[in-house]
Amino acid sequence: MMRGRIRTAKLLLTAVAVLLSGCHPPPGEPPADNALSGPNCHFWAKLTSSMSTQTSKAGDPVTALVMVHDTMRGGLLQGKITEADKGTLRFTFDTLTFDGKTYAIHDYLMSVTNSTGWMGRDDQDQRIRMDGDGGGYIAYGDTTSLHEGAEVKFAAWEE
Repeated sequence: MMRGRIRTAKLLLTAVAVLLSGCHPPPGEPPADNALSGPNCHFWAKLTSSMSTQTSKAGDPVTALVMVHDTMRGGLLQGKITEADKGTLRFTFDTLTFDGKTYAIHDYLMSVTNSTGWMGRDDQDQRIRMDGDGGGYIAYGDTTSLHEGAEVKFAAWEE
């Protein structure tokens, strides 16, 4: 009973954070015409591919659909795995395609929610922590994985 309430509270807080996290210019700067200008552009995306330290390797493709963003909801993100070793899984999105236009992007991973809706856990139900440089996460276990349907929050800006 208590676990269900905690999960509901976490989901509610996550939803509020997502709704409040759009693209905002740095303080003191006017809004830009480009929705990807500056490092303060936040996205929430759902993975459309799976990854695992047991089966994936550097260079394997990663794809996701943008779920929450001020102007680019439904955009397709494409990238690659940069490291898959033991409990460390690092990946990056390189391009965002929206409304017929493709943007080259840089990203900074902020949080992960596994495919069953648990924030801060991988799909092996292990606690995870972000790696500190925005490129991935580290699980508290010997292996880790994220399945299709897992969600990631990240900042992105045009290259």
